[in-house]
Amino acid sequence: MATSKSTSSTTPAKKAKTAAAARSSQKPTKAKLINTGITPDQRSQMIAEAAYYRAEQRGFNPDGQVDDWLQAEVMVDEILSHSTETERASRH
Repeated sequence: MATSKSTSSTTPAKKAKTAAAARSSQKPTKAKLINTGITPDQRSQMIAEAAYYRAEQRGFNPDGQVDDWLQAEVMVDEILSHSTETERASRH
């Protein structure tokens, strides 16, 4: 008995994997996180809070959850990167 795959539209999970793969080069390395003094758990909590506020601004429409998380990651990483640069500059 032969089975065929359905050709349905891309699922949110597939979209998330594709978007995450596309942005994987933008994620900071562990060494960078150590330099900021922020643990991976703290970073994750910051991202979760930022994603929540983004979702709140959109009226919690479930279609944008992945984008909220990915944009929150970018925002938090930029903030952490900037604070590290500012700290280094103040030492000199």
